[in-house]
Amino acid sequence: MILFKRNIELIRHGTGGYYNDSGMYVDDGTEQRTISANVQPANNRDMELLPDGARTIRTIKVFSDEALYSNQQATEYIEERKGDILIVDGVPFVVVRCDAWVSNVISHYESLATEVGEK
Repeated sequence: MILFKRNIELIRHGTGGYYNDSGMYVDDGTEQRTISANVQPANNRDMELLPDGARTIRTIKVFSDEALYSNQQATEYIEERKGDILIVDGVPFVVVRCDAWVSNVISHYESLATEVGEK
């Protein structure tokens, strides 16, 4: 149970795809839904957890009852995965970190998300 929750949009990328008959890779789509979470600005200690190049990007801290997916590079043992996109006040943020906090009082997930810039 997280206090001061609000509704935010979550866009979750599919976990795979396939190659069609023409040899083109086809992503298996995205899922979009509303979740309830507490959103706060990231503090200086949170920013230290980010890579050097990402420390100047607008970052938020998100407390939720469910795990959010961060970017994951493919390795020998795991598949590549795109991070969840959160739409907060009309601004897209990509999840870069998610940690589970398990306790007997208030178990929750604490995530960091950085603003998605123009490309």
